[in-house]
Amino acid sequence: MISFLIKRWIKDSENISSPAVQRAYAKLCSSAGIFFNLLLFMIKLFTGLLSGSASITADGFNNLSDAASSVASYLGFCLAGIGAGENHPFGHGRYEWLMGFLSSAAVFMVGAALAGNSIAAIHSPTPVHFNFSIFFVLLCSVLIKFYMYSYNKKIGNRIGSSSMKAAAADCISDMVSTSAIIASLIVERLTGLHIDGWCGTLVSLFIMFSGLKSMGGVVQRLMGEAPDKNLEEKISSCVMRHPEVCKISNLLIHDYGMGRYAVSMHIGGADAALTEQTVQAEQAVQMSQIPQIEQWMQMEQRPHMEKKPQMDQIAQEITYELFSSLDCDATIQTEQLITDEAVIAPIRSSAEQVIKKFEETALIRELRLVNAGSHTSVFLTAACSRRLQKKEAAVRQALRDSICEGNDRYQIIPKLVIAPIGKKKN
Repeated sequence: MISFLIKRWIKDSENISSPAVQRAYAKLCSSAGIFFNLLLFMIKLFTGLLSGSASITADGFNNLSDAASSVASYLGFCLAGIGAGENHPFGHGRYEWLMGFLSSAAVFMVGAALAGNSIAAIHSPTPVHFNFSIFFVLLCSVLIKFYMYSYNKKIGNRIGSSSMKAAAADCISDMVSTSAIIASLIVERLTGLHIDGWCGTLVSLFIMFSGLKSMGGVVQRLMGEAPDKNLEEKISSCVMRHPEVCKISNLLIHDYGMGRYAVSMHIGGADAALTEQTVQAEQAVQMSQIPQIEQWMQMEQRPHMEKKPQMDQIAQEITYELFSSLDCDATIQTEQLITDEAVIAPIRSSAEQVIKKFEETALIRELRLVNAGSHTSVFLTAACSRRLQKKEAAVRQALRDSICEGNDRYQIIPKLVIAPIGKKKN
């Protein structure tokens, strides 16, 4: 059914990188969710009233809350389709997240209300009328939810929609809760034990847990989570196709919803001129051989000035390629990296000694030296515990004192990040 509707209603359905196509997919699935959940609500409400089962009635209202979530998602996708504005230059895609949060809160409140009714059924149990027709209706609802799970998961993964992935996860919880109701009704029919209220309470807890989980997922996105690995790999692949680029650093991907991204990064080109001359200059600093330093700086700056326009041109080409292929806005800063290990090794060794004095398990994750003409920028990232991060000011000063001792050409830019110790960054 969904495949037929996709072919019938979505133009250029294979172009899933297009935000317009993503919204069309999302609105179609939300519409299907509204239809199926309202159908299940009416069937289960009728069945619950007919049988006198509190758990079936609770499960029906769970479907009603799912229908409300689908309505909220549909409205969110519609609002997300509004283009960029003066106050929202990156579009309105995050409306999807906001509506998802509100619908998740509504799901939690519905679950809490049904939990109260189910607890009342525990204290005052009533007989449940269970027959093959009721069993068949509940079994069909499980199969419908499985179908909804299948298309939500498939299309959610295809277009990268967190709302649809959450809907797929909710379908799983619905399948489990309905299956539990079927089991409880069979047990009550065979043994006479009145466990319907307990099962209704369990279903209500499932509903509340699903609401909290969905809210947590939206909050995590609003807080700013790690970028999607596939998107990161696509961007990196696009950049590294240029042989002049030897390294990407400070890659930041800001997700504005519905396929709109703002990307910033530094790209580095190797500065081959900074080899033995650099070592000699470092020695000259220690021996206060000022004329030799000035001579080295003149030798250093000429190739740097020649290569800078070339790297800037490459950055503009990459910006256009990312816009054309991924529809994202990119800001790229170019760097001339110092790759001579004779220069890098002493700095790394000095930095490691300083870090280890503060915390034995801390590690240097990244170290890069950038030729900035009149000075050399040293970018350093260390993985550490929260305890050491609280002493970041003292660590920065110690690094500056150690690395810049006797050499004011270096400008140290250290950063401490909380990360699992011992896991190397690629």
